[in-house]
Amino acid sequence: MLSQYFDYPIEFVNLKIKDSRNIYKSREFNEYKNYRQTQNVLNNHGDFISIFKLIKKKFININTDLIMNGQSGDFISGNHIPLFLFEDKDKPLNDLISKTLDFIILKHFNLWSEKKINKDQLEIKQHIKKLYFKKIENWQDIISSYEKFEFENRQVKWVIGQQKVYDFFGLNSYLPLWSLSMIDFFTKKIHIEQKKNQIFYKEFLIKKNYSNVWKSIPINPKENFTLTFSIIRLIFKGFFLFLGKEKWHNFEKKYLSYFMDSTCITTCYPYIHYIKAKKIPRNAIAFIARDFLKNK
Repeated sequence: MLSQYFDYPIEFVNLKIKDSRNIYKSREFNEYKNYRQTQNVLNNHGDFISIFKLIKKKFININTDLIMNGQSGDFISGNHIPLFLFEDKDKPLNDLISKTLDFIILKHFNLWSEKKINKDQLEIKQHIKKLYFKKIENWQDIISSYEKFEFENRQVKWVIGQQKVYDFFGLNSYLPLWSLSMIDFFTKKIHIEQKKNQIFYKEFLIKKNYSNVWKSIPINPKENFTLTFSIIRLIFKGFFLFLGKEKWHNFEKKYLSYFMDSTCITTCYPYIHYIKAKKIPRNAIAFIARDFLKNK
């Protein structure tokens, strides 16, 4: 872990399903869901359980400590730009715009894992096209328009909304990667090609190698599961060898994803909810959003 290299104190927070389920049912979490509610986005639950536990353990001092995370480093360095916008840049602009809009809908407006764009999504798609993709002269304009869309609708509303967790608990927080100078640098000082797969960001870290850590620690490592769950998942996957990847992914999403969410937000609802759902929920946010809209 990076903190070991800098000799920072570490307090490991183990997110277990049973503990998480109790916290998500707690008075504090129910209060947080409506805390400073703006009505245009759900309150981001990220870090809620970790902060809740660290305060209970008295590892965090509300009066003196400062919370600092890496939001939104992935976004500004280009990790959210669809790769096809680089790979298909020589294709007709109208085709690229259409593909980008489909990508936006299926990624950002698809809580119930729709395979095809439905009537409501089509209406949203047309609205987004009018707002963000009117004056397109080249493929770089499409990338800029996509980034503007995500900046205004996902980063500002949802990702940065995670800071509300810290506000709820009375903590001070700081976003160094969201400073104006940092945003200005990544939007104006580096070439758009350097954002593909975070090329500039990764090369910079390895070249500078601050404190001699970046050549030995993976950048954006993949999530790992316990050995027991990995074996169970592998056994289930074996049954789908001749049924195809799509059926396997549908099965995994419906029956296994409940146990795979690193934030354990899935435990907000009983496992039976996921099994009984007529459509496959993308994650627990599908249920939370549905209930939020019903209540409002």
